[in-house]
Amino acid sequence: EREVWEAALRSAGRQPAWALFADEALAFCTRDPLPEEISAKFASAAGAARTIDTTIAACGGYWQLAALPLIEADGGQVGRLLIMRDTTVAVKEHRQMLSLWLGSSCLVLAVILGLLYVMLFRTDQGIQAQQAELRSSEERLRLLFEHAISGVAVHEMIFAADGQPLDYRSLDANAAFEKHTGLAV
Repeated sequence: EREVWEAALRSAGRQPAWALFADEALAFCTRDPLPEEISAKFASAAGAARTIDTTIAACGGYWQLAALPLIEADGGQVGRLLIMRDTTVAVKEHRQMLSLWLGSSCLVLAVILGLLYVMLFRTDQGIQAQQAELRSSEERLRLLFEHAISGVAVHEMIFAADGQPLDYRSLDANAAFEKHTGLAV
């Protein structure tokens, strides 16, 4: 049947490529000649019902390859359908979109981190200002307490279990208190 096959190919304006694959003939190829990287991948999948579905880099681009067995009604394999599709544009577009997405994500992350830094910086400045004001207020109160001419003391009340006051304890007093009362705290 080889002669019939070859005649059909010649009538379609094609030359049969019997030598390309060991046990098969290439009937039609939109890219002439079939690139070596692609024919090697198809040849590695030669055999009974072996199928491939992969993408490879070849000829300066990316190619999706598929090899599917052609099965007759009685279940016997009569050949394989070899498909190659140039996916270079799709791969490049995917990489561009990925780069754009990564760049945008980095930009958004930088903005968020910048805003977080500004918020934390302002919060820290506010806390430092409050602490400075508290220290100043404490210092004024301490000076007033120490230099007052009136006696000032801080006491803690001690209560019985029933809530009745029993005694007190002196926690702090200024020099005027000690001078007026004669009690040392």
